[in-house]
Amino acid sequence: SANGDDVDIGFGTLLKDLNMGLMATLGAAKGRWTVFGDLIYLNVSDDIKSGDDIKLDVRLKGWVSTFGVAYSFAETDRSRFNLYGGGRYLWLDARLKLKIEDQGLPNLSGSGDKWDAVIGLRGKTDLNEKWYLTYVADIGTGQSKSTWQALAAISYRFRKLDAVVGYRYLNWNFDNDSGVFDDLNFHGPFAGVKVRF
Repeated sequence: SANGDDVDIGFGTLLKDLNMGLMATLGAAKGRWTVFGDLIYLNVSDDIKSGDDIKLDVRLKGWVSTFGVAYSFAETDRSRFNLYGGGRYLWLDARLKLKIEDQGLPNLSGSGDKWDAVIGLRGKTDLNEKWYLTYVADIGTGQSKSTWQALAAISYRFRKLDAVVGYRYLNWNFDNDSGVFDDLNFHGPFAGVKVRF
């Protein structure tokens, strides 16, 4: 929210109030090196009513992109571990409209973006020929006081693609005088497909 309150968006809220959402990841590997980038887009809205007198209209849009270069520093028959460095970009726009007894009050709005450098670990472990685990953890700073993420997923290999389900948590802590947002996190389960080329 604007001017200092925490923003905490859970999966239940996103699923109920989501207008549009997208999460996509691209990667290319050669030898021990991988370049990657992922993108999250969210468009969430909600109308909150208290009796017949008070109504709050909330609109939230946001982009998150994490990108970087990874190097495989350890590998076994079943597992591969990568150290990576890169960046994270956040853009967020929030708009609030409050009505009390049909009297419109001035709209509250805030938007802003942040760039941060991140460093982290990515890993993959084969459970058998079909099932495998992937996991990611990173931390960073820059225009934000701090940012971090944790992701864990399990995947099943088909002939041309993999089915993926997992859980992801993204967090930012901002300076008190950042002017737009204080603390922010997105978290919840996800599902999708991974296409191999």
